[in-house]
Amino acid sequence: MVIAGFIFRFHLEDYSKKNQIINYIRKNPYLIRILKHLIIGVDLHFTFLLKNMEQLRNIIEGITTNFPDSINDYHFYSTYKVYKFNFMVPKLLKNRNPLYKEYKI
Repeated sequence: MVIAGFIFRFHLEDYSKKNQIINYIRKNPYLIRILKHLIIGVDLHFTFLLKNMEQLRNIIEGITTNFPDSINDYHFYSTYKVYKFNFMVPKLLKNRNPLYKEYKI
């Protein structure tokens, strides 16, 4: 399974809604990072780990629908991919582990 990291950067039109936007995005289970004041020229910066493009679309639609007049502009881009694997079956571990007492070379 591939999970992609996406960064969202927002430029706000209405700064009075900033905390409401942050609280809305904090409810998203795929959120992994929020930066509020660290990047010059960006009002809000969020990082998500997403499984597919539909999740990306849902996040963008949710923010733009709930805060239509608060966001002036936004950008997003993919930053990295995480590959999830099942590394070893327990039987293989038992046969290949040199710390296992019955290990055979």
